[in-house]
Amino acid sequence: MKTEKVVIKDFKVLKNIEKEVNGNHILLLGDNGVGKSSFIQFIKIALGDQSSIPPNATGEGEVIVSKDGKPYKFTVKFKDGKAIVTVTTPDGLKDDKKGTIAGIVGAMDFDIDSFVELSKTTAGQKKQVEIFKSFLSDDIKAELLKYESDIRINYDERTDVNKKIKEKESVVKNHYLYNVIDTEKFEQVKVEEVYSELKLINEHNEAVEKKKTSIEADKKSLLEQNERLEKYKAEIAKIEITVSMLSERIAENESDILMDPKKESELKAIEDKLKTANEANKKFNDSISLKKDIELLKTMEYESNELTKKIESSRELLANTIRDMESPIAGLSFDENDRLIYNGIPVTPDTLSTSEIMELGIRLKMAENPDLGILFIERGESLGTDRLKLIHDIANKSGWQIIMEQVERGKKELNIELTTE
Repeated sequence: MKTEKVVIKDFKVLKNIEKEVNGNHILLLGDNGVGKSSFIQFIKIALGDQSSIPPNATGEGEVIVSKDGKPYKFTVKFKDGKAIVTVTTPDGLKDDKKGTIAGIVGAMDFDIDSFVELSKTTAGQKKQVEIFKSFLSDDIKAELLKYESDIRINYDERTDVNKKIKEKESVVKNHYLYNVIDTEKFEQVKVEEVYSELKLINEHNEAVEKKKTSIEADKKSLLEQNERLEKYKAEIAKIEITVSMLSERIAENESDILMDPKKESELKAIEDKLKTANEANKKFNDSISLKKDIELLKTMEYESNELTKKIESSRELLANTIRDMESPIAGLSFDENDRLIYNGIPVTPDTLSTSEIMELGIRLKMAENPDLGILFIERGESLGTDRLKLIHDIANKSGWQIIMEQVERGKKELNIELTTE
């Protein structure tokens, strides 16, 4: 496809522009603000590029192109800030459907300047890779998607496992038995017999306490009776009998205590034995728990290693697919860091010049729609002489028409030059 004629009655700063192009290259010269970008913008809008429509656009015009040797006229009118484009086909039929225009012109989404800007950030470089992938065949896209999905799934799963490993390692290494050489030395102790012994001792001691309580009560009563003895001489005989009885009972109980004293020492021994048993059982149970955690840790580490193998395998398959795939641009590929690689060099401002990245963008633009035939270049002044000549050679070899703008300081009017070179 080649631009044959451009008529712009009114669009932004452009008024009453009519230029016979006849398929030649177009060089737009002038200072900023004279309408160079507007000229390119109008042609893009005429060919169906909706992204080029400025806010609150007004005006009208037409662009005539040749395709397969036949003329197509694209008429543009703006209404309520929207572009109404009508195409007149070689047989005289008119149609304003976007699908019809897209069918004639083909893809125009790729923007060279935007591509150059994307190379300046990590996020933009990832976007460049996504753009590049869109040029690949459906089979290659599906294969890449499979391997990338496998890597992402296994990577996320490994990340989760490694997080659990760190948590479990913290539990294991902070366990108070972790540095014990032989956890097998801990044995569980049966405390039922100890509790039975403790029960008997406690029952005996309760009986002793009851006898002590009885003694205290009797002593208190004896004291009261002695007091009464002093007060009531007349009842001395009766009181003496009571005193005698109480004395005998006290003596009897004291004798019992002397014969069977409270088992204080045995109680302490049983309590110590019970404490030792409980401590032993705690260490036994804790050592069992520690061993389980250690085994679980080994399992998780094995699982993490297996996931790593899967990731490496998928990465290798992905790398092989990238290496063996047919690229739309010779020498253009991408790496696992989501960066475009051009002839072995990452596509970044640190490794390639702006003009080199622009050249790559131009090659991608031509690959996007080989039948478009029109190459729009903005900011042509950023291209050096050698780079510009190379782009011209590429376009001429492919039969493409270049429409390029270039800033020329001090020139206050738009100059439209036509050239075959």
